[in-house]
Amino acid sequence: MFPKTYCNIKQQAGDALLDALLAMVIAAIIGLGAVYASAKAAVAQQQTLFHQLATNALNARLQQDARKAADDSTRFSNQCSANAQGATTTAITILGQTLNVAVNCVDLGETITLQGNAVKNPNRWIVSLSVQSSLLGKEGSTLNISQHYPNQAQ
Repeated sequence: MFPKTYCNIKQQAGDALLDALLAMVIAAIIGLGAVYASAKAAVAQQQTLFHQLATNALNARLQQDARKAADDSTRFSNQCSANAQGATTTAITILGQTLNVAVNCVDLGETITLQGNAVKNPNRWIVSLSVQSSLLGKEGSTLNISQHYPNQAQ
């Protein structure tokens, strides 16, 4: 019936199934690689967005605080002065999450010395706001924003 050059059908059936299985495994690996890469990109985009929102919120808090009267007791530099340069805390809310913000102050002194002459320091305080969150990147990532404050009436 058939010429002798044709192979047995039972031999071909197993090879075809094995080839199809191998092709499906390779296609699945390629598909999973694309899904993994897009998931990593989405996480990086979320962290970048959160970082930008946190930076904007901290800058807004510093600008709002700097517009307060120099003798306002709620002003960061006055709170630090009352606490002997210790840290105080405040909070910001980003995307429905409330984050604690550490407020640290450095007193640069009433006067500075320039070429041997004592001069009144125009920017006595450096106020630094720090927020720590896993949403900023790796676990324990910290964002710091600082601003100089002028001398205030004591």
